[in-house]
Amino acid sequence: MNEETTLEGEDNEREQNRLAVEALEDNGDDLATPREIDHFIYFDDLDGLTRFETQVEGLGFRLRHHVETEEGRPGLQVYRIDIPSFERIDEVTLPLYRAALECGGQYDGWESQVVE
Repeated sequence: MNEETTLEGEDNEREQNRLAVEALEDNGDDLATPREIDHFIYFDDLDGLTRFETQVEGLGFRLRHHVETEEGRPGLQVYRIDIPSFERIDEVTLPLYRAALECGGQYDGWESQVVE
């Protein structure tokens, strides 16, 4: 994957983050409160998943579940306690996005419960 494609992907990730944070805000979330944020990453093979799993442990994420797409692609649900604010969420997701790419995977976003 070339640098331009990677930068486009990161811009898309930032936009998805903005939309997710706006949805939390619209539901009355106190965006300054730390909480568990779940992230979903999918791979074409188990080798990539295993390499990613090792990398994200170094970033402070913990495994919640091994998951699978309807098409049978293996994946992970990982989490870490973070703040989902506009100012901070990119710092949380972009390292995961990059690590997924390095391991042949696809970062598929995050979710959080609303905290009022």
